Order: sequence, then C-alpha cells, then structure tokens
Amino acid sequence: MLIRLIKARLCLLCLIAAASSVSSQVALNQTDNFSNGTTQNWSKGNNSPAGYLTNQNNQLQNISDGSGQGGKITMFNSSQWAGDYVGAGVTSIKMNVTNVSSSSPLHLRLVFAGSGGQNFITQYASKNAVIIPSGASQSIVFPIEDMDLDKLQSFSTATYQDIFSAVLSLRLIHSVNGGSSNGSAVVATLVIDDITACGSSTNNPLSTPYNETFDGDLSDDGSQPSIFTLTDGSNMISSCQRGSPRDIDYITFNIPQGKILERIDLSNFSSIPSSNLGFIGIQRGSTFTEPPGGANVANLLGGIVYGSAESNSNVLPEMGMLSGAMGFTPALTADDYSLWLNQGSDESCVTLDLIVGDECPVNRSFTNEVIETGVFKAINNINATTGVGISPNANVAFEAGQCILLNLNFDVPLNTTFTADIIPCN
Repeated sequence: MLIRLIKARLCLLCLIAAASSVSSQVALNQTDNFSNGTTQNWSKGNNSPAGYLTNQNNQLQNISDGSGQGGKITMFNSSQWAGDYVGAGVTSIKMNVTNVSSSSPLHLRLVFAGSGGQNFITQYASKNAVIIPSGASQSIVFPIEDMDLDKLQSFSTATYQDIFSAVLSLRLIHSVNGGSSNGSAVVATLVIDDITACGSSTNNPLSTPYNETFDGDLSDDGSQPSIFTLTDGSNMISSCQRGSPRDIDYITFNIPQGKILERIDLSNFSSIPSSNLGFIGIQRGSTFTEPPGGANVANLLGGIVYGSAESNSNVLPEMGMLSGAMGFTPALTADDYSLWLNQGSDESCVTLDLIVGDECPVNRSFTNEVIETGVFKAINNINATTGVGISPNANVAFEAGQCILLNLNFDVPLNTTFTADIIPCN
C-alpha cells in the first residue's frame, strides 16, 4: 500500500510539473489536426518504446503490441488539454478515429487527472466506451460532464467541479471494462485526427446545422443552455436524450426584432423501443427554470409529448396548446426562448428544424384592389362587409397585430369603400 501511495504522489508531481511547464490552456473549439508533422504534445508515457506514437501522414498513429510497455493503446497530453474546462465551456471532445489493424473492436475512453488534495491524484474516466469496430473509421464524441464520467478514486473528496476547473492531464485509452486509468492490452493500430474541444459558452454561440453526434453534447443544465445563433430559413439541430444515464438537452436562442419563429419541424425521430415518446418544453427567456423531475406546467409557455406520429410535421401549433401551460398562437415574435428536450427512458433521437422568417418586410397600403394569397398582418383593425371576393356577402375582419392565412385572393371590388394597411408575415 505504501508503495502505491508513493507512486500516486510521484505521478501527481509529474503531472503538476508537466502542466506548469506550459502556458497553454484548454479552449473551446481548439483542434489538434497534426498538420505540422508533430504529435502536438501527445505521448505514450515515459516508459513506452519510441515509435509507438508517431505523426503519420499528418495524423496521430498509436501502435500497441499487446504486451510489455507498448502493449496498450494509451496516449497522454498535459499541455494544451490541461486547464479549466468549466470556465472554457468545454462539455465534450470529438475526434476522427480509424481502427486500422485490430482483430477486435477498440473500446475508447477518456481519463482526466487532477489534484485530489494531500498530494493525491483524482481521476475521472468515461463511464461508457465508444466502440470502434475493426477496420472502421468514425467521427466520435466523448461527453465529459459529471453524469458521463466515473470517479476512479472513491476515497477522494475532490468533486467534478474541483478537477475540471484545473485538469492536469487528459488520457485516451482502450479499456474494455472501464474502472481503471491503465486500459487493456491489445494488438492494434489506432489513427486519430482533428481532436476538438466542443461545448457551449456565452461568448461562443453555436451555429446550425448542429448534430450532437459530430459537434458535441448539448447542455444538460437549464440555467446554462447551449446558445444558438439562428439564421433566416432552416436551422437544423439533431440531438439525443435518454433517462439512464440521464441526458437532457437545453438550448436557447433569440428571435430578433423584425423576425418570427414560423415553425418547428420535427424530423428523423427514432427511439428504443420505437413506441417511446419524447418531450419538448418551451419558455420565454434565456434559461429554463423548471426542474426535469417536477416541472410545473403552468410555468411553461408550451410543450408537446411527441413520437413517430409527429415525424415530418410542424409541432409549434400543438406546443402552443399544451394543457395547463401559458399557451401561444404561432408564429413566435421577437424574444429570447429556451427549449427543454427530455426523455425519461431509453434513448431517443430527434432532429428539429427551427424556421425563421421576416415578420414585416414591407408596409403596404391598398385601396380597392386584389391582395394576393398569403399570410398577412393588419396594422389597424380592418372590416369589409360588402362584395368581398372571399365569399359572397361575407363579413371579413382583420384584428390589429394578427396574422391571417388567405387561401384565396382577397378581391375588393371597385364599388366597395375599403382602405387598409397590411404587412406580409412571411
């Protein structure tokens, strides 16, 4: 036991020395692409034979022979991948990998080391391995929030916040069963490229299209949702939620003045089993205030329980009719909004397309003329009671500020006194 404690303390001292010898710190969106022909501060460790980790064709190549010092797929970085992950807003790490020559799948995990106090290290390791079949090339994402990791030193009083505010080193390993930072012996060649720090930050809004599988895990914290900058037209966001281990997604976005959120189209829904239902809730504001375990529906602007039946449809109108919620009538006008995507059981995945359009591109005045088919908004109250072309002798009223769909041309005959100001809603 004494020897093991001495080794742990020596290991910590090595990590501290390595971390303090460099000035670089982890930063959101940083990428190691190995284009400079080096290993960019990645190494196999002090005891590994030379040549087992090399830059091959501007990619990182990690070779293990299944025995001895070079028997494991293991690589360290205590330079640009050390530092304050919490402050940087890094919530996942993605990379491109190829399992070149292993006869069996590789089970890849990340291990983070930091000071646990009293000169001991504390390590957090990926709870679930990312499995790469033999011969496969994949773009993979490691979520690194508290729920995604196991603390390996149960005696340590250091918290996730403590370690990830001052990470000393990052390690990539092949580990079949987990529970250890050392990994499993294997005969394999692993090629790695484009190691990227992903996440969200108030200073680094995300853009669309966005896919969690490739672009990183969305926020699980309603007080700090992933921030998106939406553009006119289509804004595709693909994400997955599950109940065990818990994974919730929160996003926030702003609809600026002069724009509206016309639709939220739900597409590419899948779940295990296929009968599973998901939930989307919406609130005004840049945070989501309701807890997932006891949300008060009266504090929601709206929401929807959805499944395969809602695939390829606009769910915004139904969200506005959620029983007990504040409610709304689409479209949603200029404001901050936050979405809560929740799944209480096995994983389900969904793609949402947030459609943004112009609210008031043109102010148009007309007298006794045809209004073309479309969606229009009346600036003032408008009434017509004689000879209106929608139907004979119809009473037609526009309420100020309301959008009304005209499926037919709105033809005001010349013998009708009718003057109005309207603006198209899209």
